[in-house]
Amino acid sequence: GGRAALAAFRFGLVAGGCKIAVYDRGLISAAGGNATRLVRGLILTKWLSLRGAFDQAGFGCPLGEERTGPSGRRVQDFQGGRIYLVAANAAVQAVIVPAVFVDAIEKRGGETATGVPIADPVSAPSDQDRTWLFQRFNRPSRPDLLPSTLEIRGTPPVLWIERQSGDLTVETR
Repeated sequence: GGRAALAAFRFGLVAGGCKIAVYDRGLISAAGGNATRLVRGLILTKWLSLRGAFDQAGFGCPLGEERTGPSGRRVQDFQGGRIYLVAANAAVQAVIVPAVFVDAIEKRGGETATGVPIADPVSAPSDQDRTWLFQRFNRPSRPDLLPSTLEIRGTPPVLWIERQSGDLTVETR
């Protein structure tokens, strides 16, 4: 029934144990039994952009439906992490958070403690600290505070989390 609501069928693939049918205006995934999930709009566009010639699955199968996140932002979880819709330069854009950072966010109290992403993560290897992955987050409830950061750096890689607390001191863990 996807064609009636989502327009023309484009392609299908199997990714991480789920089947995905991609249409012009959405995708439908089926994993384990009768669990189906839908991805549409800017989240679909971002998901499609994460696929490559040698990585057809990209961000993987959706783990849940699109939902309302912090401060009314739209969010959807995938095998490869999370996609947020965030306001940027008077427009809405889709931003990814890799699974390793999603796990850290959830273990540290969720978006209330860490914030929502400002932009996609970046990789900036250097000869000194060897930063593998870096991402900044704003806390919607505290726009007066500096962005928090999540970073994987060093050899061996270590997760670093920095955020400014309410009394303007910086907490590092």
